[in-house]
Order: sequence, then structure tokens, then C-alpha cells
Amino acid sequence: MFSLNNLSFPYLRIQNQFPMPKYTLHINGSEKVVDTEPDTPLLYVLRDDLELNGPKFGCGIAQCGSCMVLIDGNAVISCIKSVGSVGDSKVVTLEGLANENGKLHPVQEALWKNKQHNVAIV
Repeated sequence: MFSLNNLSFPYLRIQNQFPMPKYTLHINGSEKVVDTEPDTPLLYVLRDDLELNGPKFGCGIAQCGSCMVLIDGNAVISCIKSVGSVGDSKVVTLEGLANENGKLHPVQEALWKNKQHNVAIV
């Protein structure tokens, strides 16, 4: 009888010997630590590891802009920006645009109004 319990998986042991690097990212005014490979797209870290849903996955080839974030005030396409290249830069996603008292940024307000309009049409 075949059983997976009898098999040896040496590659699992190798992975545990070499943990992934940790990166401290400055996201929306707070520091977040993530364990990931340096060539992982920033978009994947934002959405999958940090659960920020502002940047969207669109085309994956830097053509549509749905994954755009601000890095040190400059618009950057996050699907092609590696997390290892971010360094100590300050990253702002759509979630981080609201001011301290909760007032929506004009971009957030426009997106919210557009979503309400689309819901009303359906």
C-alpha cells in the first residue's frame, strides 16, 4: 500500500533552513513587516500579505494602472515594482489617502460616488 507518510521530502527541509527575508515597509503611515522573496511584486504583498484592497490586479504588465500606488509621492505601478526595491520609501495606497479626521480624499470620494452610481443602475 502506498502512503505519503513513508516518503521523504528533502526539499521541505531545505526550505526551512533558508527562511525568507523580512522587509519592513512604510505603508499608509505605519510600519508593516512581511516575509517574502525580494522579487515579489509589491502588489502581491499589499493585497495578499497586508490585505489592502485599494490596489487592484488588472493587466499584470503595467498597462492599465489599476495597481497604482504612491511611493514617496510619485505614482508607481505596483505590479512590476519588486518589494525588495522599495527600501525605506513611504508607500501610500488608496486606503491611506483619507486625512486624520476620516474625510475622504477626492479620489476616494469619486470612486465611492461612481460605485454608488453603478449599483443604482443594476
